[in-house]
Amino acid sequence: MTEQLGDRTWDRTDHLADLLATTDRLVDDVAGAVRLGATAPVLWDRAVIASCRLDGARMVATPPEGDTTTLVDDDADLEDVWRREYAGVRRALAADDLAERLRDDVLGGIRALHHLLTQGLVARSASGRLRRVEQAVHTGGDGRVVFRPVRPADLAGQVARLPLVMAGRDHHPVEVAGVLQFELLRLHPFESANGRLARSAARLVLRDRGRDPGGLAVPEITMATRPAGNYDDVAAALRRGDLTGFLEGWAEDLTAGLRLARATLGLEPEPVDLDLVAGLPTAFTLVDVATARGDRTDLVGARRTVNLLLDAGLAERLHGSRGLRLRRRPGPVALPPAPTS
Repeated sequence: MTEQLGDRTWDRTDHLADLLATTDRLVDDVAGAVRLGATAPVLWDRAVIASCRLDGARMVATPPEGDTTTLVDDDADLEDVWRREYAGVRRALAADDLAERLRDDVLGGIRALHHLLTQGLVARSASGRLRRVEQAVHTGGDGRVVFRPVRPADLAGQVARLPLVMAGRDHHPVEVAGVLQFELLRLHPFESANGRLARSAARLVLRDRGRDPGGLAVPEITMATRPAGNYDDVAAALRRGDLTGFLEGWAEDLTAGLRLARATLGLEPEPVDLDLVAGLPTAFTLVDVATARGDRTDLVGARRTVNLLLDAGLAERLHGSRGLRLRRRPGPVALPPAPTS
């Protein structure tokens, strides 16, 4: 089934449909725990660090407390810059008022979100001002150019079309959040903090539409385990002309984040057939799972089993495989180790 939101189209594949349904199930579990008072501040902290690292900051722990509001000096050390970047992402993720504003006034909401993200990093007069120079998105390690955002001369006209994305009230919230994130990454509307902006905006859309309970969805943590995050997925979507692969990858990161929240809150997964698990190779496919279940053609049942394995932390998806390839993990799900420089 082909879906469209604004200028973007994608296929609601079986894999994507399963991810959307899984998101709703995991959200219900996490939301129930949050309503009973459960919190996981370590997840907030790690998600903020992950988002900063995806924009090139090589922080490995929460920056020390200090000034984050006055404008950083030109000769400031990296710790001063990272402290402000970290504080900006925390402010953005906590800005529940902007979740509502993004819904009703997406352009004003994005500018306000950029102000929060760049406080102390750029002059107030430059914050929220559309980009005036050409940019290239590249990996932080080898400097490989991943894609080139929209030219500055075309920005105003294309940014003006963003409200079409937020008008998608009949689409699943994960799809709306993903399309908005893609558009902000593709456009790179401002001179700085565009990646953090796109990820924060997507999280606020999820929050506004009931898919980020307690701010614990944390897709950034899984996203940051890949050198280029989801920027490679943006480039692939631009080449192919549709968002199917991008949205599948985004939803995979989101469900991984919700599973991490579920485990961190101490919620027990459903029992898994350990004999079936033991019969799977280290790297396996969806068809392997169906075969182990006794019917090679029953991919619906295989997806149910895969979700149980993922819930229990006994498997992880291979990103970019469209949900077809996985590998075994020792389990259970645990917070990934602190990033290293």
